[in-house]
Amino acid sequence: MNRPAELSRAPGVRAPGRAPGRPSRTAPSRSRRRPAPPAFLFSALLFALLVLAPIRARAFDEDAGHNGKIFATVMYNVPLEYAGTVTEVLVRPGDRVKEGQPLIRFKLKDESILEILQYLSLDRTIINTQISHADNEIRITDLDKEYESAKRLSAARMGSADLLRTLKHNVALLRDKSRLLTALMKIDKNELDNRRAIVGRKLGVPVKQGDNVPASGELLSPMKGEVLLVDPSLRAGGIVPALPNAVTLGRTNPVEVRTRVFEAEIPGLRLGGKATVQVVSLDGVHSGVVSHIDRYPDDMNVDRPSYYNVRIELPNDEGILRPGFKTIVKFIPEDKKP
Repeated sequence: MNRPAELSRAPGVRAPGRAPGRPSRTAPSRSRRRPAPPAFLFSALLFALLVLAPIRARAFDEDAGHNGKIFATVMYNVPLEYAGTVTEVLVRPGDRVKEGQPLIRFKLKDESILEILQYLSLDRTIINTQISHADNEIRITDLDKEYESAKRLSAARMGSADLLRTLKHNVALLRDKSRLLTALMKIDKNELDNRRAIVGRKLGVPVKQGDNVPASGELLSPMKGEVLLVDPSLRAGGIVPALPNAVTLGRTNPVEVRTRVFEAEIPGLRLGGKATVQVVSLDGVHSGVVSHIDRYPDDMNVDRPSYYNVRIELPNDEGILRPGFKTIVKFIPEDKKP
């Protein structure tokens, strides 16, 4: 007696074409995944971090030293405007001078005198204007007489009314011309006075109307300060051309330290902030105050970092700090001020 085919199969072997009733216990179970957060949550978080969060300035590095150099707080280059012969040099570098004090005495060359005369030649223009004004007044007087005569003839019905109107119009025009010439003379005189004052300041002596141009002059100090440089060509007896920087004056108490600061440290600085300055060639550390911070970098190339010029003011009562000394600057945080 034959057994059914299903009974003859080994246990656990499915018959062909038969679907399993339920999954086997040995099959791995599916892991549960957490649902992804909505996309707007990420955008809201980013907005809160960038906009709502308070902006904090990045603090500068307390230990970072910034290379710098000492400058005079005020510098003025006094020019020698005219060529001439130096007769006397009255100051040397390091001397302290007052405003109006003579620095150099010189004698003008002939070419310089002719240059000044040409600059003051507005006298001729004024004289020509005065002559034109006088001629115009004579013409007004003559036309006034003609007008009065024509007016009497017109009243007696013996003259032309058109001639009377023409004479009256011409007299009005000449009087307008006289007013314009008077105004022009006033403008020219004011300009000439200003030119004389300018030449007088350059020569150090007054230049008056009707006088000859002075043959010699003095270079005067325009400010109170210290002599920093004297052009080496300025020697007694030397013939020199016009010099744009004959004498350089400056104020060296206080002095000014100039340095460059990286962009990331700029937000931590403020005007009036404290700094320490070490002068490389001197002993000791000096205390200074931040007096200037640039609002614009000295280089706007996008491929390079930005640096800003910062100035620190230092007292120099003893005069030991000189322009040109190299320095190392360190900035002091607000909470660590002495």
